[in-house]
Amino acid sequence: MHFSRSKLKTAPAIRHGDVEKHPEAAMRWLGIWLDSNLSFRVHAEKWTAKSQAVAHHLRGLTNTIHGPLPSAVRSAVRACVEPVLLYGTESSFRTRLRRTNELLAPCPRPALMQKFFGKGQDTPLQTAPKEESAEAFLQWVETVDPTTWIVYSDGSLSSEGAASYGFAIHQKDLSICDGSGRLGPAEVFDAEATGALEGLKAALNLPGSAARDIVVCLDNLAAATCLRGTPSDSSQAVFVEFQALAASHGATQQRQRLRCQNQKALSRR
Repeated sequence: MHFSRSKLKTAPAIRHGDVEKHPEAAMRWLGIWLDSNLSFRVHAEKWTAKSQAVAHHLRGLTNTIHGPLPSAVRSAVRACVEPVLLYGTESSFRTRLRRTNELLAPCPRPALMQKFFGKGQDTPLQTAPKEESAEAFLQWVETVDPTTWIVYSDGSLSSEGAASYGFAIHQKDLSICDGSGRLGPAEVFDAEATGALEGLKAALNLPGSAARDIVVCLDNLAAATCLRGTPSDSSQAVFVEFQALAASHGATQQRQRLRCQNQKALSRR
């Protein structure tokens, strides 16, 4: 059976094994006859014929001379004729949603069009232009104490779906150490968080880390927010371990601090 509000131009058949089945004019489902246009005309004809058979039988039992009482005939009609005649009529009724929709004024269907971003215009997920963010970050780096260690971390996702991370520890223009690793099938968000954690671990394992300020920089605002605040469900263990290491580093000496900066958000702070 092919259902369509418009008239079908073609009604292809289907094959079930070696048997070819052609669509019928109507089909019965739970006592309701469905036609291809869902007009329920066939359903009305079928059940009207059944109710008329019962009505004609009751008519044969009554005449003007003798027969049952009129009240008994009315009860028989309500009990035997009307249920058959009205069976399944609610399936063709308009639903409450359709009736409510008819009360609304007609309006054109909204068109979903891709927004065009011109040169220098911010995208919805970008807090500031990249040039402005890069310039602000470079200005911030110049103000950092020369003895401070800066941990740069990043995450990526390969075409095969494997996530990897990398980090580098710098003191001003001097590169101290770096590292990288793979997580296997994971998200970029998890790689960003793991890269920040591994970079912090590497910095804390270096000699003299207790006497230095450590700044962790990453370009994922969501990961940076979780590292500094409430962890998300994804990579929650990584965030908890990062916060524990940050707290232990801060407790080593009261005047030492560990900060987590976001490279893209520096221009907004």
